[in-house]
Amino acid sequence: MLGDPGAQADVIDFSPERGELRLYAGLSYACYASSATSPSTNATFAFSLVGTPFRVSPSRNRLTVVGCSALGLVVGTASGGGGDDDDLYATGCFTYCAELNAAGADGAPCAGAGCCQVPISPDIPYLGAAFRTGNWTNTAWRFNPCFYAMVAEDGWYSFRRRDLVGVLAYYNETVDAGRGVPVVIDWAVRDGWCPATAEERARRKYACVSGNSDCVNSSNGMGKL
Repeated sequence: MLGDPGAQADVIDFSPERGELRLYAGLSYACYASSATSPSTNATFAFSLVGTPFRVSPSRNRLTVVGCSALGLVVGTASGGGGDDDDLYATGCFTYCAELNAAGADGAPCAGAGCCQVPISPDIPYLGAAFRTGNWTNTAWRFNPCFYAMVAEDGWYSFRRRDLVGVLAYYNETVDAGRGVPVVIDWAVRDGWCPATAEERARRKYACVSGNSDCVNSSNGMGKL
């Protein structure tokens, strides 16, 4: 398990060689009962890795949005606090299909017809998946009542038209009946960089002190492996 009591995630596996671990997370949804009503929402994908050696991997995960007429977002902060505009991070993608048969075929790439995917930024210790709602109108609610947004391991999700159908059918299948969505987390010693020269290595104390070890700078925020 990883995380504070009450907000723990199941660890799937970990790799010291790659400096990463995989764990199960939730996914966020927005469901509509008509084109005009405000949706019922649940933001169950949220990560706070502030103060830990972990970051959500930008190279091994993607924001995935499933739905028609859906604008999904991943939002976060560099510090994990409420933050100001300088601290805020957000990106997202839009997916549209006028009818169920206009969505991509099962197994099709998530390129905007039923689902879409975008990369996430590195070195973000706090992030969550959400939707643009407010005055947003779901024109597809009769055949696609619920949208889903998740940060998931790249290549894990394979689109199926049936994921668009039914109230929370995909959510119940993925989270309630299973263990959730796999997410890849990077690990590093977060207190600085590797020594640049042999002289620095001799003068400074750092984590890799054995002659049988090597120091490699983290590619996801400050730190060393």
